[in-house]
Amino acid sequence: MSRATSLADLYRASVQEYTRTPAEWKGLLACVARFYKRSFDNAVLIYAQKPDATQLGTFDEWHDRRVGRSINRGARSIAVIDMVNPNASIKYLFDFMDTNGSVQSYRNLQQLLWELEEQYRPSVMMRFHEKYNTPTSGIGACLYHLVSRRVRDWLLPYMENFRVRDEESPLHGMPEDAVKAEFMGLVELYSAFHNANHL
Repeated sequence: MSRATSLADLYRASVQEYTRTPAEWKGLLACVARFYKRSFDNAVLIYAQKPDATQLGTFDEWHDRRVGRSINRGARSIAVIDMVNPNASIKYLFDFMDTNGSVQSYRNLQQLLWELEEQYRPSVMMRFHEKYNTPTSGIGACLYHLVSRRVRDWLLPYMENFRVRDEESPLHGMPEDAVKAEFMGLVELYSAFHNANHL
């Protein structure tokens, strides 16, 4: 049996299996959403072979000098159909977790994945301004406003029972409202800085 035939059989069996229960269907849809740039057929094949896949690339893409990562010895590839090729040839992908490299190579990867090109910044800022009333002075201020708002929406409920119980902590005995405000400010600042590095 050829590899293409076995992949076709895997696809058919997987579609039947993943549409049987709501849990499996949700798992498949989560994978489709994660790899939204790939075809549905290939997302099914990815999910069937490695359901916890995160970021995928070919051998050449991982070894590209702009990324600079290497594939671990013995790593198993994920076979998909190369839809760009008129002959529908098989393409082999490797997950990020099956690669290794420096911290800088990870940063390089994130920048390639999430970099916002200069030409799109004004329109992105204007859409955020119209929907969330964010500042338009720059993408950094826009992002900081969005992150701050999101952090407060998600963090406030978790901060209701916040207490400094460790008597050895330098924060013990300080006004709880002040400690909460400082903690939230640090989370906002970290989140905004982390996301700004990808723009």
